[in-house]
This record gives sequence, C-alpha cells and structure tokens, in this order.
Amino acid sequence: MHIKRFMSKKVVAIGLAAGVTLGIGGAAFAYFTAGGTGTGSATTGSSSAMTLVQDTTINTAQLVPGYGAQTITGHQYNSAGTTEYVGAVTPSISSATVWQSLNGYTCSASDYTLTPSVAAGDEAVGPSGTQPTGSSNDFSLGTIAFNDKTTTDQDACQGQVLVLSFNS
Repeated sequence: MHIKRFMSKKVVAIGLAAGVTLGIGGAAFAYFTAGGTGTGSATTGSSSAMTLVQDTTINTAQLVPGYGAQTITGHQYNSAGTTEYVGAVTPSISSATVWQSLNGYTCSASDYTLTPSVAAGDEAVGPSGTQPTGSSNDFSLGTIAFNDKTTTDQDACQGQVLVLSFNS
C-alpha cells in the first residue's frame, strides 16, 4: 500500500503540473488586439555663447616691418557641450598695454592689419570643456600683420603688447 500511495501522489503531482502548464500555455495565446493613440514631446536644444581662445603666440620676430601676415589659430570654449558651427571670425585690437610714443609718433591700431578668417565649420567641445591646444580642432581666428610705413619712423611700436578680441 505504501507504494500505491506514493504512486498516487506522484501521478497527482504530474497531472497537476501538466494541467497548470497547459492552462498557462493556453492563456498565453488567448488575447485581444487593439489600436491606440498617445502623445509625447521632444525639445530641441539651443546654442550658447561660445568663447574663442587664441592658441598661437605671435612673437616679436614675427610682427615686424616686412615680415608678412601671421595666422592666429585658436579653438572655441563651448559651455553647452554641444557641437556648434563657428562662422567667420573677425579679429580686432581691443587695446594695448599702453600705446607707446617715441620721437613724436604714437603707435596705434592703424599700424597693424587684421584680416578675418573664413568660416571655420563645426567645432566640438572637448572632455573638459575646451579643446586641447594644438589639436586638430584648432582653426584660424584671422591674421595679423605689422604695417610697414616706409616713410614713417615706427620705433614707438617696438615691444608693443596688443590685446586682441575675436568675434564670430
């Protein structure tokens, strides 16, 4: 009788498991289909003001009479962290440490020629918020040249320190 009882419990357990499995399996295939509608939204980001940073150093041997225009390279600092298009950059002399005078001549912004760059294109922000100096993402911020006024003594411009500004 002990074997019969064990077999009965085993048969009941197997039968119950099979019934539950078939019931769940049958339920998985019984469903209704329906359509529906819904709404959502997405917001487009916006640009932020960028800062143009000069990377090259124009030294005293390059900004002299007869040497020619020097390219000013730089990169953008973009606090938004998104890629932004940099248009043409216009450099200007915003000031000098002191406009020096010598022999009756005062060095001034008119002693220099600044030329805008062409559009630089897309520029992405770097991992720390700035592009590394000398990276492939550097672009032209324009050019600067010393005007060689052959009939005027320009000694007052020697050692002149200029403060440049960039606008895009």
